[in-house]
Amino acid sequence: LDLATAAYPERDLEQQVSPLLSVLRKIYAVAPRPVKVHLRVLLLPTAEDRLKPLGATNTLSSRILKLSTSPLAPTAREELSHLLFEMSDKDAKNFVQNVGYGFASGFLFQNNVPIPENALDAWSINDSASVGGRSSVGERSSSSSARTFGMVGGKAVNPITGQTLESEEPWEGNKMTREEKEREAERLMVMFDRLQKNGIIKTENPMRTMQQEGRFEELSDDDSS
Repeated sequence: LDLATAAYPERDLEQQVSPLLSVLRKIYAVAPRPVKVHLRVLLLPTAEDRLKPLGATNTLSSRILKLSTSPLAPTAREELSHLLFEMSDKDAKNFVQNVGYGFASGFLFQNNVPIPENALDAWSINDSASVGGRSSVGERSSSSSARTFGMVGGKAVNPITGQTLESEEPWEGNKMTREEKEREAERLMVMFDRLQKNGIIKTENPMRTMQQEGRFEELSDDDSS
């Protein structure tokens, strides 16, 4: 799988890796815990992967994440998405934490899997146990080598991108004009409202909550430039 995803373009991976992914799913379904843990170590993102948004590096886990949303390989995409979901114990929160909401949302929506309210909260590796330095969440291992999942040293993770918050580029919001800030705030509120109405998320719209509580700061004249 590592060699194929590195050597072939996406349009060829449909034929090259779909059968292998199908076999891996069947193996994972009946495998004992040590084998499942080993597959997670091989395929799920590492703490090093989380120094950038998930899918941005050239590691195996990044390549398969990109393949899991590829329109050029529909069978491979479906097999891989199901495998990653199964590696997350078929739990939506675990799935979002393992691959980031950006990669998880399409699969969850298409399969009518509800997203828990706290799935989009920033989380840290200390929330659950991990093996081999993987920042993944799933069935716990009894191995003495088990280490804390999520981020190294308990660093917080962005639930959308899967990147550690401290590794993110500084936000350049201060370069936005007042009108741009207002449009962006309104866009975010509308987006959350639509997700709620469609049943994709079941959490309160944080932007609207802050607006109702009067917690939006008044923009000064200096903020308009």
